[in-house]
Amino acid sequence: MRRIAPVATALSILGLICPVAAADAPFGFSWSQGADAMPKPSSTANDSNYTVLTYQGAQLPKSATQTEVVTAKVCDGVGLQQVRWYSHPYALSLAINAFLDVYQQGVQRYGEAQQADLEHGAANWTAERIRMRTERDDDSYRILVISDGPQFAACRAQHRKLTGR
Repeated sequence: MRRIAPVATALSILGLICPVAAADAPFGFSWSQGADAMPKPSSTANDSNYTVLTYQGAQLPKSATQTEVVTAKVCDGVGLQQVRWYSHPYALSLAINAFLDVYQQGVQRYGEAQQADLEHGAANWTAERIRMRTERDDDSYRILVISDGPQFAACRAQHRKLTGR
């Protein structure tokens, strides 16, 4: 079985290849950055107090290799508060290897994840507000890495209050 190299984009979103400063979000974005200051997305969707910017194809950040989609959730009044990275689809064995490679880089950077279920492809670094997991997508698997900004919990609470979900 072929072992793949670590997924550079996921490492970038984890802040592992190019460590990010506290105010910096993945892919050169900045926490609290307004939607109008973000790079041009492929599409935009509004949902209550969220504006979700989706980057695909030519609109992906230049450092986003091995990437299908990057989404940036911008919250009214507080700016960018979440970045999600979705890998290209993988066969199960390649997804497992990629997940474990990215997880090991996270361990080197942040120490053991506070919550980890490696058999099921999930990890969470609570203090860094980073979580990752594998997801099944029809006959393939993707790695999803989510990085939350410092005010995301309040933004999400406001969203639930406004929408009831």
